[in-house]
Amino acid sequence: MLLRPLPERFLRSLAVAGTLGFVAPLAVMGVLWLVMASLSWLPGIGSWGQAGLQVLRYFCDTFGSGNPLYGLLVIGSTCAVVGMMFDTYAVSVSRASR
Repeated sequence: MLLRPLPERFLRSLAVAGTLGFVAPLAVMGVLWLVMASLSWLPGIGSWGQAGLQVLRYFCDTFGSGNPLYGLLVIGSTCAVVGMMFDTYAVSVSRASR
């Protein structure tokens, strides 16, 4: 039989892949924001931190049509979908090799 029912652990794996795919880019952006905000408080290189914060905001504005929060949600959602697609591919390859 070519089509077999999907095991329950596949749905669990898909949920974990989607969650991690959503959280990971938000965590990276959060760490970058924290580093740039910390740099902006240091004398002498404060302008680097402020410029970095501005670049991060413009980057998020680009994906959010002018709203940085929407940009973060779009980036996170896209990475979640890609993570779930990769997980689906990995499961299908592992099932085909049996």
